[in-house]
Amino acid sequence: MRKSDPIKHKGIIQAIRPGKIEVEVIVESACGDCHARKACALAETDNRSIEIALPEGRCRNYGIGETVNVLLKPSQARAALFYGYLLPLVLFLTALFFFTVTLQDELRAGLSALAMLFPYYGILFMLQRPIRKMFSFDIEKWTPQL
Repeated sequence: MRKSDPIKHKGIIQAIRPGKIEVEVIVESACGDCHARKACALAETDNRSIEIALPEGRCRNYGIGETVNVLLKPSQARAALFYGYLLPLVLFLTALFFFTVTLQDELRAGLSALAMLFPYYGILFMLQRPIRKMFSFDIEKWTPQL
C-alpha cells in the first residue's frame, strides 16, 4: 500500500437518496480476523453510518444491500487523527503541566486538565457541519480479495 492509496473500509448500502448514499461501515478491532475472537472479551465491532454525496448518475450504479468500499484520502485521515486525538492530547498535557505548576496539587491539576477537554470537544461539536465539509468520502464496488 502506497502513501497515496486511499483508506478503504467495507460497508453495506442502507439507503439511496437523490445525490446521497448512506453506507453502514462495520468497524472492527485489530483482532477482527482472529480465529478466537468470538471467545475473546477484547474483540469488538461497531457499526457506523456514513452519508456520501455523489452525483445522481453514479447513485444509479448502486443498490440497497450492496457491499461497497468506502474510500477516504490519507490526508483527510491524518486531519481526523489530528483533530480527534493529537490536538486534545497536546491540550491536555499542556494544561496538566500548567495546572501542576500553578496549583501545586496533582489531583486538582489532573481534574482541571481533564475539564479543559470539555470546551474543546464542545467546540468540535458546534463546528460539526464545517468539519464534515472538510472530509469527503467516496465509494467503489467491492471485490473480494484473493
